[in-house]
Amino acid sequence: MKDMRTGAQVYGLTQTLVLLPGNAGFGAANNVAVNHASSDRILIVNPDVFPRDEDWARKHTHVVTNLPKIQTEIFGVPLYYDDGTMMHGGMYFEYDTGLTVDKSAVSGRRMVRVEHYGKGAPTWSEEYTKAARCLR
Repeated sequence: MKDMRTGAQVYGLTQTLVLLPGNAGFGAANNVAVNHASSDRILIVNPDVFPRDEDWARKHTHVVTNLPKIQTEIFGVPLYYDDGTMMHGGMYFEYDTGLTVDKSAVSGRRMVRVEHYGKGAPTWSEEYTKAARCLR
């Protein structure tokens, strides 16, 4: 609650806190939050993400207001480590083979893994900060 109040005060944004009885995981918790929301705009931001620009909310609103809806229905932004290097400039799915081991056999199964564009790129790199098509 304290972090939510602090964030609201710092960024001037109204927030609603939805509490679950336990750890549902990032994806499931976001689904609950989206289903609870009463807005036509949803921002999903990890709790360890701090915007570098104080004016980020106004810039986000400008993008959503001035670009065609097809470009703003879902999008993300680059994330950086505290030393300025890029954490990633987006995410994509990669197919992989996972192994299941039981008493009688080892078997493979297809699974989806999340990978990150530009992981660890230097601060001056622009390759991963340009707009790219988002598949959903």
